[in-house]
Amino acid sequence: MPDLRFVSRSSSLWNEDRPHILVVACSDGRLQLAVDEFLDTNLGVTSYDRLLLPGGPGALAASGVEHVRANAHKNEMKFLLDVHEIEEVILLFHGPALGGPDLALCADYARALGTRDREKVMAAQREDFAELKKYFESHTAIKLQAYRAQVDADHRVEFVEMDVPKTVFTV
Repeated sequence: MPDLRFVSRSSSLWNEDRPHILVVACSDGRLQLAVDEFLDTNLGVTSYDRLLLPGGPGALAASGVEHVRANAHKNEMKFLLDVHEIEEVILLFHGPALGGPDLALCADYARALGTRDREKVMAAQREDFAELKKYFESHTAIKLQAYRAQVDADHRVEFVEMDVPKTVFTV
């Protein structure tokens, strides 16, 4: 056995109870604090499994030319859904709000679409959500919620429901 050097000991204990909630979000760390605050403050979610991927929920959708990638990520998600006995999934897309900074655009969507046009990215996110909503409705009995984290001109992050009616939560 290789020598291991002790680094630290957490004050938090490991919890053997699974949270039964999966959050699928983009791996963009600039949103991490706002996402955690939103989940805790607005949804009451403090313990959850995470599936962080470039493009977030978009990485699970087979839109565009990335069918192989989407299927691989869906297989990983299905493993989590089954083995972790997930009862609820929260999908978090992201991008700039109207008047928000261009740098808030999801880089993975820009890469996949070959454009930084925010309207095209938002349209693709809506299409991907519609596809994923159908997937969950036909394949699982899991509660599904979807939001878009939108960065406004003041760099505040607002969370808008992806489905009608629209509700805005500002962090």
